[in-house]
Amino acid sequence: MDSFQKNELRRLFDIAAAMSMAMDCSLNAEPEMLEFVQFLRTSDKYRQELPQILRESFSDEFYMNSQPIELWRFCLHSLRWPELRSAIVNLKEADIEANGASRSNVWDSMLEAYEDDWEGAQYFKSFSDA
Repeated sequence: MDSFQKNELRRLFDIAAAMSMAMDCSLNAEPEMLEFVQFLRTSDKYRQELPQILRESFSDEFYMNSQPIELWRFCLHSLRWPELRSAIVNLKEADIEANGASRSNVWDSMLEAYEDDWEGAQYFKSFSDA
């Protein structure tokens, strides 16, 4: 992936993540989240890069105030890419090993977004016809 593509991927992620966390209701950030997902679908190069962005967004070094969980759930339900699911399972296992099971509900809620009947889907226009 060239530097322009990588920068564009990061730019769209940053916008969608910031909007999903800044809105009173993160669901109001659906246009930005949808734009990010549509961009991801344009090339397998982005698909290969996304697990790393996921890991970074849950690291202690992440540059935003919190993790964009609602954005990730939207992406996971939209894309359902197995490599993202694997990354979440690995993050969950490492988090439980390091911190105990108290935070596993965050990971479980993200994994639930893979399901056809994910409850969160009802709040997004993008999934209303799905």
